[in-house]
Amino acid sequence: MTTSAFAANFFYFVLSVNWIAEWNWSEKFSHFRSRRLLHAFLILVAMHLIWLVGTTNFAYALHDLQVKLPLLAVPLIVLTSQPLSNKQRWIIGSFYVTTVFVVSIIGIVRYLTIPNLPYRSIVPYISHIRFALNVCLTLVFIAYAAIYMWKNTPRHRWLWTPVAILLTIWLLYFLTILQSYTSAAVLLAMLIAIGVWAVTKSAKRWQKLTALALAIVIIGGSTIAIINIADDYYRPTALESAPLATHTANGNAYSHSCDGLIENGGQVSNYVCETELRQAWPLLSQMGIDDTTPIGYPVYPTLIRYLGSRGLTKDAQGVMSLTPTDINAIEKGVANHVYIDGSTPRQMIYRLLFEYENYRVYGSVDNSSLGERLLLWQSGWQVFCQHSLLGVAPGDVPDLCHEQIAENHPSMAQTQKHLHNQYLSFLVGFGIVGFLVIAAAFIRAIPHRSRWTLPLLLYIIIVLVSFVAEDTLETLAGILFCTFPIALFRTEEKP
Repeated sequence: MTTSAFAANFFYFVLSVNWIAEWNWSEKFSHFRSRRLLHAFLILVAMHLIWLVGTTNFAYALHDLQVKLPLLAVPLIVLTSQPLSNKQRWIIGSFYVTTVFVVSIIGIVRYLTIPNLPYRSIVPYISHIRFALNVCLTLVFIAYAAIYMWKNTPRHRWLWTPVAILLTIWLLYFLTILQSYTSAAVLLAMLIAIGVWAVTKSAKRWQKLTALALAIVIIGGSTIAIINIADDYYRPTALESAPLATHTANGNAYSHSCDGLIENGGQVSNYVCETELRQAWPLLSQMGIDDTTPIGYPVYPTLIRYLGSRGLTKDAQGVMSLTPTDINAIEKGVANHVYIDGSTPRQMIYRLLFEYENYRVYGSVDNSSLGERLLLWQSGWQVFCQHSLLGVAPGDVPDLCHEQIAENHPSMAQTQKHLHNQYLSFLVGFGIVGFLVIAAAFIRAIPHRSRWTLPLLLYIIIVLVSFVAEDTLETLAGILFCTFPIALFRTEEKP
């Protein structure tokens, strides 16, 4: 799941051949009849077949069905075969954790050796978001293995516990390099779930109170931290708080557009003197002010944003206040000093808020994951509202949504992106009726409370949270992530 599409398809093929070679069809059919989770996946694939009747883009509908075939094939293989033994589960789980760790090492080497490598390209094999989800699941496996070792193998606990701690620290660090908002949301949701689980499962009152207090601290602390960072972003600078000056210290006129685009407490287009910027910049840098930075943006707008982020005027005085570190950052395309000085959470929230501001003021979605998602969600929701009962059929989702996107934002007319929300994709494709049928099938498959384990709960949370901002089921890597781990969590034959 984390190396390549070829490897994933190869092992998927091997599993299929092995399943057929096992034969034993009577036992497989018996398992098939009793597996509610398998029935849910069957219904999901069957809905794609049934809705073929209403599609106008039959070619894409068949392609989409082919992509989603593992949604039935993998659960069919896993849930109609004998469950894995504990030893087999440990072997597969260890191989999975090792693979994720090795890929993370490869990613760090690429990050350190390839200049100006975008964080989206750090992992060479699959989407950085899909890999981040695998890292989150790996953290669950590591924690479970460490607790199991501590309880059941006293002789090995002093070896495995430090290993588990070091692996956890390493993978959390790697997630900060990936800067995946989805994984950040997943980690927060998992921490909350662990707190709630501890409250409900703890036998003693003091344990419940301790777990409840920790859950409150996690939720409250995260909320307060996010609010404080957002407050810092929007807190007006001294320049914006005072009456806007009309001229620079050298007597040249300022330009104040006052268009409302806010970054680091100041309006980006205020206090701009282009004449002085063009005169002062060559005194500090060999790069031309109209040259393109490594990330594809010209120096001039990057310089304006960077000066604003420092609370400086965009004139000669502001430029001459920059340090060599600042100049170097601007030449590399860094447009905000927080992106090099701030903590990773602060950097991520500042980027997100600037993307939101750009979308709010200009409707811009260029190189903005948030802006693109807002536009995609808006367009998808409009299509859903027009076909709310039965949807448009999965084969027609891209065509109709892209038509709506082109109408809402002509510059995105050529986009081929999905809606980046699996729930919305189902609503648009199947309507309220189909969505409720799918939801009911999976709710029916929820295991009895006595069969729940914390790792299983955390895995489900990872999948469900990923659906909010991603089309997890639109790629092979995402589909395998949502199906293959079932083999590790399945421990008994009861339906």
